[in-house]
Amino acid sequence: MYHYTYRLTLSNNTDSKKYYIGARSCTEHPTKDSYFGSCKTLLAWIKEYGAEGIVKEILAIYGKRQDAIEHEINLHNYFDVAKNVEFWNKAKQTSVGFDTSGTHIPKSEEHKRKIGLAHKGRIVSEEQKAKQSQTMTGRKKTQEQIEKQRNSMFGKKHSEETKVKISLSNKGKKCSDKQKESISKMMRGMVICFDMEQKKSVKIPKEEYHSNKNKYKNNYSKEVRGLESK
Repeated sequence: MYHYTYRLTLSNNTDSKKYYIGARSCTEHPTKDSYFGSCKTLLAWIKEYGAEGIVKEILAIYGKRQDAIEHEINLHNYFDVAKNVEFWNKAKQTSVGFDTSGTHIPKSEEHKRKIGLAHKGRIVSEEQKAKQSQTMTGRKKTQEQIEKQRNSMFGKKHSEETKVKISLSNKGKKCSDKQKESISKMMRGMVICFDMEQKKSVKIPKEEYHSNKNKYKNNYSKEVRGLESK
């Protein structure tokens, strides 16, 4: 088995310079391997213009795949391929997989609709759930991710249908002692109340709640229920 790193270049640069850096393992000698890569932008380019103008250069051959991956990582970091417009690469190789941070492309409404239709009625097996759980275990969200998630529902309300679905999905569920402890720690010294100025529920320190009773009200108070009935 051969393990190697390679670079693709265009022999006839049409619109702009284009490169691709990758790592590959194969049974035949790298100089005879016709593989180019699996990157979507690269494959789209080949589909439109063909592969005739692409030149493949073998950079290094290794005895172990890990050595080839490490070389690829170093090259990806050096050229910052994920953000470099001259590269087909849209993600940087890392020791645990590809890193696509900073390369997010917003999805169109049509794209979102197609994704929704593709997943409609799809049932996730227990095996898939276990794999997803194992993948996420120990992974911590960044502060930016936490803020985005926190702000995602600002100014929005669940439809009655969604509320019913949430209620049904949670019916009969019991929190484990670990979950209860986690919730208790998270809520320690905090209170959930209604912000009369922003017209929404907020989580704030108890001291702030007690020191500004005109702005913050209990979620079940007459004032709040009066707003909800309007």
